Amino acid sequence: MAAVEKKTVKIFSKEEIKKAESVDIYEFLGAHGSGELKGGGRYPKYYIKGHKSIVVDRKKNYFYHNGQHKGNNIIRLLMDYEGYNFRQSVSFLLGEEFEQHQGYDEEAEEQEEFKYPYKHEKTTERVKKYLVDERGIDREIVDYLIENGYVYQDKQYKSVVFAWRENGLANGEIVGATSQGTIIDHERYGKRGTAKFIAKNSKRNYGFNITLGNPEAYYFFESSIDLLSFWSTHKELTNCRLMSMEGLKKNSLIQYIQETYQNFNQLPKDGIFYGVDNDSAGHRLYDYAYHYLNIAKKKAGKATPNVNMIPFNNQISKEHFDLYQELSQEFPEATWEMLATIHKVETNMSNDNKIANEYDIQSALAISDKSEEKIGPIDVRAALTKIAATIQEKHLTPETLIRLYPDEKWNSTDQLFVNHKFERVYALYSEKNYEVVETVQMIGTIM
Repeated sequence: MAAVEKKTVKIFSKEEIKKAESVDIYEFLGAHGSGELKGGGRYPKYYIKGHKSIVVDRKKNYFYHNGQHKGNNIIRLLMDYEGYNFRQSVSFLLGEEFEQHQGYDEEAEEQEEFKYPYKHEKTTERVKKYLVDERGIDREIVDYLIENGYVYQDKQYKSVVFAWRENGLANGEIVGATSQGTIIDHERYGKRGTAKFIAKNSKRNYGFNITLGNPEAYYFFESSIDLLSFWSTHKELTNCRLMSMEGLKKNSLIQYIQETYQNFNQLPKDGIFYGVDNDSAGHRLYDYAYHYLNIAKKKAGKATPNVNMIPFNNQISKEHFDLYQELSQEFPEATWEMLATIHKVETNMSNDNKIANEYDIQSALAISDKSEEKIGPIDVRAALTKIAATIQEKHLTPETLIRLYPDEKWNSTDQLFVNHKFERVYALYSEKNYEVVETVQMIGTIM
């Protein structure tokens, strides 16, 4: 009887898998991907087998499929889009000396000269219909934007082109542009609902912006539409600068502020306002600004206020509100306002463990950025029960919530900012500035 050949299955160690994951995804796809890699900067796009919304994040060495609302590392990309199974993917990545990911410095990359790529239609009918009828932008504002060369209609795709004019002035040079599709399809394009592209070689850390008079107040938004929605409900605005970051970019804050001061010789004495989304990323950006953007006319003078304009920030889901009430009955020293505050600070009252603050405030609800744990759903009831029991055991008060966390976690300066954050959030609930709703909204017009 012939001997049966014994088959073996390769088992990879954690170190081998980690090495495979660390292969530089951008360099690999450029040399070995069966699709087409297009674009430069931090977020080039990868086109393969009809998938039009795969974006590579060169800084994080990850990919994101916006159309499917998912993302992961290079191993998962090979499995999902290149036809390999897990064993084949890891073997392939370990089999050759592929370049390892070394990080990505967008500022260090040399940028080519911006060349405006769009041809304009004489008509702006589709632009007006989209902005006014579908997005609710004030008609007079839309007419002003068209008449002054801030907005155009693209001839090829009928999209809205937002021209990035330097200093936000009608006579400013166009240094970049955003093309906003006019067909709404949430299934294909995610929460924003439309295709959106930034023109190649657009000015870094910049975006669509408008200056009204002498800018004594600065307003920051995630997108051009958010900016215009706010302006439409505050048509009395004057002596301010409205600025889109085209995402959430800390460097955009710095660049806009420096540019405005240099060109208008004006600090934002009336305040810096942040109209970002009510999600973890929006709250983290505001934390960063509150902590680091302390602008004063004179040394040791009064700093310009950083103002939170995050829409729906005061909303609490009925499900969570009822849970806070229930646990406060079981643990009387853990008032519902304290539990709501901790949940809001750690994860923005989410049902998953994604951290929603810039200070690494995390206990049973959130996980640290440095953690190897996966972001995903958690048992909120169990986590809040644990926190409530700790409050009861340590006899904590609203003023001493920081004692939930290790003493050595923050230096004395950071402790002040952490305490301020707890105070600001707790005030929402203790002063009854909240709204209980079935579902908390994440994005929308700032009223």
